[in-house]
Amino acid sequence: YEALSYVWGCQEPPRSLWLSGKNSGLLSIGPNLYDALERLRPVPGQEARTLWADQICINQTDLEERNAHVLMMGDIFKGARKVLIWLGQEVNTL
Repeated sequence: YEALSYVWGCQEPPRSLWLSGKNSGLLSIGPNLYDALERLRPVPGQEARTLWADQICINQTDLEERNAHVLMMGDIFKGARKVLIWLGQEVNTL
């Protein structure tokens, strides 16, 4: 897996992400994470990738689970094949 480090930033307006598999359904995520996932999406012909992002992989409504995962995040990032960093969309200042 590749671990994604990103700026949570403003969570408004929330965006919807469709999850498939065991926990399939719509998940509300922040716009910055949505932009990162959209940018990192494989193009046709490119191998699929497995990404770890805290807002998706940790149940944010379960305080006990969230606290436990915060303690493990160092190991999660150390165990990743690659760590990707997303600072946000490019801003054109011209």
